[in-house]
Amino acid sequence: MEGKLHEAAITGDALELDRLIKEDPDILSGAAAEETPLHIAAQLGHTEFVAMIGILKPEFAHAKNSEGQCPLHLASAKGHVETAAKLLEINSDVCFVHDRDGRTPLHIAAMKGRIQVLEKLAEKKIKAAWVLADCGQPILHLCANHNQFDALKLIIERVKDKAPEKLVEFVNLKDDDDNTILHLLAARAQYQGFTALDVLHQNCGPLDRMRIKYLLGERAKRATNIRGSKSYGIKRSMWDLLFERKNAEKSETRDTLMVVAILIATVTFQAQINPPGGVWQQDGTITRKKFASDQPEEVMYYAGQSVMAFNHPSSYSWFITFNIVGFVASLILILLLVSGFTFRRKVSTLALTVTTWIAIMSMLVIFSVTFSSLKSENTRDVHSTSTWIVSPLWLALIILLALSVLPSGIKYIWMHVYKGIIRSVKRGFKHLFCCLCFRKSREEDSEGRNDVNV
Repeated sequence: MEGKLHEAAITGDALELDRLIKEDPDILSGAAAEETPLHIAAQLGHTEFVAMIGILKPEFAHAKNSEGQCPLHLASAKGHVETAAKLLEINSDVCFVHDRDGRTPLHIAAMKGRIQVLEKLAEKKIKAAWVLADCGQPILHLCANHNQFDALKLIIERVKDKAPEKLVEFVNLKDDDDNTILHLLAARAQYQGFTALDVLHQNCGPLDRMRIKYLLGERAKRATNIRGSKSYGIKRSMWDLLFERKNAEKSETRDTLMVVAILIATVTFQAQINPPGGVWQQDGTITRKKFASDQPEEVMYYAGQSVMAFNHPSSYSWFITFNIVGFVASLILILLLVSGFTFRRKVSTLALTVTTWIAIMSMLVIFSVTFSSLKSENTRDVHSTSTWIVSPLWLALIILLALSVLPSGIKYIWMHVYKGIIRSVKRGFKHLFCCLCFRKSREEDSEGRNDVNV
C-alpha cells in the first residue's frame, strides 16, 4: 500500500490518493517520516496533490527529509510557484525552517534565482529576509555570491514596501567577516576601485540603476565622488595577491627546509649509534699499527665499540667530527624554522642558507669518508674513478653557488657592518673633537678670568 502511495505522489494522481485513503484511512500515518508524500509532490510540482495532503496531514509541511529540507525548500529550489503558494497557505511559518546547511526556503529561492517563488515568499513572510544562514551570511550576500542580482533587487524592493523604516538596517546587515552587501559588491570589482553603485551601474539597465540608487539612498556613491578615501570593501588589491603568492612560495621553501633538516638529523643520529662497519659484538684484541712506520701492537676493544674506529682510526675521526657537525647543524636549522625564522629579512635568509650548506657539506664528507674506508681491493678503481669525476663537479657547483650568494653577502656586510663601523668611528672622532674643543674653550675662559683679576 505504501508503494502505491509513493507512486501516486510521483505522478501527482489526486484521484488515486483519494482512493487509497478510502481503502486505508491511516495510510498517511504510516508514511516514512523523512520522505513524506508531500516532499515528493512538492519537488515535482503537483499542486493539487499537495493541497490534498495539506488538508489531511498539515504537519507534513514541517517534516524534514535526510537533507533537513521541508517540502517548501524543495518547491522553492525547483521554482514551482503554485506549489510554493499552496504550501504557504497550509502553514506560512515554514518560511523560517532551516535545512542542514542553515538555509531557509527564502535563501534557497534567492540562491537559485527563482524570482516568482521568491516574490511569493517575501509577500507572505518578509521577516524571513532577516534570518542569517549558518555560514553567517545574510540573504543579500547569498544573492551576490551566486550572481542573482535580480533576486537581490527584488528583496530590497519588498523590504522597502513592507518595512521601509528598516531598509537601512537591512542593507547594512553584516556577515561573519564584518562586510555589508555594499562591501561585497565593491569587492567584485576591487582591482578597478569600484564602489557598490559602480557595480550596479555596470550590471543593471538605466531604469534599474535609478531604482537601486533610490533604494540605497544618499549613502551610495560612485568611486569618482569619493575624495581622499579608499573603499572599505576593497580589502585586497593586486599587490596583496602578489604578496600572497610570494608568501606561499616562502612557506613551501620553509616546509622543504624543514623536511631536509629532519632527514639529515635522522641520518646522522642513526649513523652515530650504528657507525659504518658495525660494532664489535664481544670483547677482544686486535693487532694494528697506529702509524705505517710503527711496530704492530695489540689493542683491546670492547663490545659496542665501532669497528671502523680500530680498523681506520683516521677515517673514523673525520667521520665522527663531520657527523656531529651535520647533526648539530640540522638541529640548529630545525630550531630556527620552528622559532619563526622567515625569509623576510636578509640576515634570516643568510643564516638559514649557511646552516643548510654546512649540514649538506657534512653529509658529503661523511659519505666520502665512509665510502673510502669501506672500499675493498676490488672496488679501489671504482672509488678512484668516481672520486675524480664527482669531486670536480661538486666543487664547481659549490663555487657557482658561492659566487651567486657572495655579492649579496658582501653588499649586506658593506651596508650594515662596514658602514656601521665607519659611522661609529666618525661618531667617536666627532665626540672626541667636541670634547677637545670644549676643553680648549674652558682653558681660554679660565685664562681670560685670570687676566681680568690681575
